[in-house]
Amino acid sequence: MNEILVEKFVYRITMKKVGAAKFISHLDLLDILKSAIGCAGLPVYYSKGFNPTMKMSYPYPLPVGVSGQNEVFDLYLNKKIPAASIARNLNKYLMDGIHIIEVGRIEKRRPIKGGQNVKTSLIMTLLRLNDDEKMPDYTLCPISEILNGDNVDDIDVKYIMSGMVRISFKLCIDSKLKPQKFLSGLAVLDDRTYRVAAVTRVSLS
Repeated sequence: MNEILVEKFVYRITMKKVGAAKFISHLDLLDILKSAIGCAGLPVYYSKGFNPTMKMSYPYPLPVGVSGQNEVFDLYLNKKIPAASIARNLNKYLMDGIHIIEVGRIEKRRPIKGGQNVKTSLIMTLLRLNDDEKMPDYTLCPISEILNGDNVDDIDVKYIMSGMVRISFKLCIDSKLKPQKFLSGLAVLDDRTYRVAAVTRVSLS
């Protein structure tokens, strides 16, 4: 018996994962997304075989505790439907902190960019623990020397309000750099003076 071929339609979905949702693990997030997709009644494409699974691709999971402003995954459907209706219907069934921002159909299959060349743009917000500490001169911090080999680019440090500092930078997606090591790279900014209040992934490039 010949297998019936079903056409696949790929939709690239951009969402944010913020607030308390940042503490949801990647596997739990996938379960939440699959549940919302099922409740929304989307015509999902399933893999073939003895254990069919919902076809979706989310190659760059967020670490637990890190917020995401523009998280991207691909969803495969077996029917072409308006992209706006996908976003609208999914948001009805997603919890607070997880929200679909944009949906677009991919006419020609273009996999989400992968490999060691992928850069993730991050913003780290630091809270000063001792209000009596003198604010350091960030321009004198030997960042590049200490972080050499961690592929950290485009570092920008801003004093945003009393006791708070915001650092934006780009990092290789598979880097093992930890927040504490990054702080040590800022010389006088160590974990005895500052603590990491928030980390947000802004984009992938």
